[in-house]
Amino acid sequence: MNKLTLSVDKKTVQLAKKIAAANGVSVSSIVRGFVHSIGSGHKLPPNVAKHVKAAAHKSGAKK
Repeated sequence: MNKLTLSVDKKTVQLAKKIAAANGVSVSSIVRGFVHSIGSGHKLPPNVAKHVKAAAHKSGAKK
């Protein structure tokens, strides 16, 4: 299995760990499941896209 390094704020890490623990899975499996749920359409669901754009704007990230 390959590794992927992500940069996220502390609150996001804490939330991801809480969600994973509450569901008895790893953070990696949540990310893997999310990416596969998008599938070959390559488009984020509108509710997720909104959060992604807001987070990118906050961090000053550019596409």
